[in-house]
Amino acid sequence: NVVNPDDICDSYGADTLRPSGIVVPAALFKVVLLPTARPPRAIAFIYRNRGERADPASHAVSVRDVERGTGLDFFAAYPRSLQDSIETAPPATTAWLH
Repeated sequence: NVVNPDDICDSYGADTLRPSGIVVPAALFKVVLLPTARPPRAIAFIYRNRGERADPASHAVSVRDVERGTGLDFFAAYPRSLQDSIETAPPATTAWLH
């Protein structure tokens, strides 16, 4: 169940609610930062908007993956080297979800 960061902003995969015309995104994301950890750490998730009931760990991605899919820059207030280490770390789901 591989999640593609490009699905976040992919209007091709979006649905439209009729008759309102409201666009339902193809995917949703969540980024969580634990700034009190030393060093700070983060985890991110991308969920396809398909009503799946999968284990959260199967949707965990790096923060950088979410940045790539959205064009957003998370944690820009941190020095670049710390920002890079937080955002590129593989999702440590065991530390967060258990």
